[in-house]
Amino acid sequence: MAMTRLPAEGRPGDPPRFPLAPLVAKDDDLGMLREREAELWADLWSAPQAVMWERTHAVLTVARFARFS
Repeated sequence: MAMTRLPAEGRPGDPPRFPLAPLVAKDDDLGMLREREAELWADLWSAPQAVMWERTHAVLTVARFARFS
């Protein structure tokens, strides 16, 4: 089994475009939910593991995690 060394400093660059449709809700917390989702998305894509997500085309999986966390 081959091992991949991940960069300790995290994945460089901007996160990919968020692939899911905009969040829709009927309450007043929509702005807060969208902001939290965007912050989590950016944070996830700055992690070392994000290098492998990018290589394995896991953008949609990570987006679902960000949406439902």
